[in-house]
Amino acid sequence: MQRVPPQEYASVSSILKVSDLIDESGREWRKDVIEMLFPEVERKLIGELRPGGRRILDSYTWDYTSSGDYTVKSGYWVLTQIINKRSSPQEVSEPSLNPIYQKIWKSQTSPKIQHFLWKCLSNSLPVAGALAYRHLSKESACIRCPSCKETVNHLLFKCTFARLTWAISSIPIPLGGEWADSIYVNLYWVFNLGNGNPQWEKASQLVPWLLWRLWKNRNELVFRGREFNAQEVLRRAEDDLEEWRIRTEAESCGTKPQVNRSSCGRWRPPPHQWVKCNTDATWNRDNERCGIGWVLRNEKGEVKWMGARALPKLKSVLEAELEAMRWAVLSLSRFQYNYVIFESDSQVLIEILNNDEIWPSLKPAIQDLQRLLSQFTEVKFVFIPREGNTLAERVARESLSFLNYDPKLYSIVPSWARSSMD
Repeated sequence: MQRVPPQEYASVSSILKVSDLIDESGREWRKDVIEMLFPEVERKLIGELRPGGRRILDSYTWDYTSSGDYTVKSGYWVLTQIINKRSSPQEVSEPSLNPIYQKIWKSQTSPKIQHFLWKCLSNSLPVAGALAYRHLSKESACIRCPSCKETVNHLLFKCTFARLTWAISSIPIPLGGEWADSIYVNLYWVFNLGNGNPQWEKASQLVPWLLWRLWKNRNELVFRGREFNAQEVLRRAEDDLEEWRIRTEAESCGTKPQVNRSSCGRWRPPPHQWVKCNTDATWNRDNERCGIGWVLRNEKGEVKWMGARALPKLKSVLEAELEAMRWAVLSLSRFQYNYVIFESDSQVLIEILNNDEIWPSLKPAIQDLQRLLSQFTEVKFVFIPREGNTLAERVARESLSFLNYDPKLYSIVPSWARSSMD
């Protein structure tokens, strides 16, 4: 805590709880008090937390999942990647593996193979070297290369069989012509082939399936004494990829439940006696601020109100999208509109609101938003593609130019927004 001016002793002496730092609405921090009590670094951290509102209870959240719910997978990751590494000496600092993990979880493959890839990156596959290290086996050598210890990296990249399989595939090997001795370097290479290299984008889609087939082929050899040659392993990986594509395309064309969404990409006016409010947020990991905005229009498409404000950077773009929606709902409840359609280009947010889901990481703001809905006769939350949300996006981006965090309301469309009118 920084030094408080003597003349302010009386005003801060009664501040004993976090609630004393929040204003009467329960949704905003008391900036004057926080600036008086905390240094700049701590003020920024406080600003990244959005109070939930009055009568909203505190709750617990797990920081290692996007929803805030604890999962066994995330708990295991914390144990192996954070707790164990803290308790064991490290000779050198290891680079962050988050970019590779993100590539794995976003890869176009099945959840089973995504989990397999995660185990590869975590060095937790039961290869011979790992089993021998844990005293579960006496043999640590590769079954094909008796002079080499079988590690995850050896099995997938350095083994003579693996090198032959990669060589006959359409996937390029590293520029030096040799795979690295590090599993992290090799996985980073194969999962970033498509970045800025359109000619390798199609080939990169085969990577997860080929890694999986190398592992499956190894198990066939170890446990059943059967082995397929490199051409057969490659063919099976290509068949797996094609089968996955066909299945996912069929599922997308089936009767899968759809998110409530507008009929096309363009913005459309609301029905008679309804108004429509579009919301959006602009968020960048490297920016210390984020922006939120909303636009209210009537059945004739006329802009009635617009709102824009900057906020201290929040933890995620989803949280920023939720803050944009919450502020819009709060503002329109004060304007006493009865029938409102709220549109957002965040499909995840619309699913959460329509399905009454409560993510622990978003729980205070969601509960506050749901409480505000009682002031309307009827509301709808609808997903709209980004191309139909351009005006709200423009309003949110404009807020980043504001000199402070004070909200701004417009009853007339400003000149900077006219070019984005639908």
